[in-house]
Amino acid sequence: MCLFFFQTTHVDRYGESSLSFTGLCPSFQGSYLNQKIDYEIVTCWLQSAKLARKSGHQQRAYSCLLEASVLNIPETFVEKSKWHWNKNEQEQAINILQKGIQEHFPDVSQFKNNPSQKQKEAAACAKATLMLAKYSEESAVLESNALILMYRDVVAIQPEWEEGHFHLAKYYDRVMTTLEKSEKKSEVIVHMVQCYGCSPQYGCRHLFHSMPRMLSLWFDLGTQVVEHQKSKKPPQNQWERMLNVMTTKVIPNFVEKLPPYLFYTAFSQLISRIGHSHPGISLQLQVDQQVGRKRRKLRT
Repeated sequence: MCLFFFQTTHVDRYGESSLSFTGLCPSFQGSYLNQKIDYEIVTCWLQSAKLARKSGHQQRAYSCLLEASVLNIPETFVEKSKWHWNKNEQEQAINILQKGIQEHFPDVSQFKNNPSQKQKEAAACAKATLMLAKYSEESAVLESNALILMYRDVVAIQPEWEEGHFHLAKYYDRVMTTLEKSEKKSEVIVHMVQCYGCSPQYGCRHLFHSMPRMLSLWFDLGTQVVEHQKSKKPPQNQWERMLNVMTTKVIPNFVEKLPPYLFYTAFSQLISRIGHSHPGISLQLQVDQQVGRKRRKLRT
């Protein structure tokens, strides 16, 4: 069996790869090896479709998608949805995602109940669900409560995925700007801090957004509590309670779990707030600094 990969000429600016297979033995028909080869061929067609779509060659991308459709895998309907979305066909893109998830992942609960099982299928399901949540939000076809549940499903399906935690935190961030009652805002802030803190545990792609934002939410909440206390207005017990939860439980938990060097990305922010007006936050920052020193000594 001979396998040849030929790159097209430089005229194909998006870098599409064309494949030529010669000498395939008929005895391999239906075998595991033949199935594996078919999968790799479809993967190459999908990669070509992606490159063509990003380069603006929509017709070429569609032709590649037709070639990839011979094998019904989850990546195909995901790329097809992106293609429709790129053409401003939002409704069709969402419908393809919904149908694809129902067809390939009819029982999503199996991933939620057993996150360690079927990692590849769970990752594909989480990616498709996240895309559906983002598209549904951008096209405003679902209300906020339904979108929160969808973003939470992504985290439940793939708990150890940075993207799921990060995008859930960002959606909480957008929801907070629409809330009027301070009690609800304090609850959302705690959820945001937890999600932003979980995100760097599984990757560093969004670290320079997650870490500063997590610390800013904590510091700003402490500042608001102190200013409210100085104004001699009726106490906001909910705000103080949520701040106490973050200061004594949430933040120390992340200090224990996250490597110290991740916090260095927000070093200037930490230094500038070492003398925070809220005594609990200022004390916790000093404790965190001591914990970081001990962990570095143990490693050396």
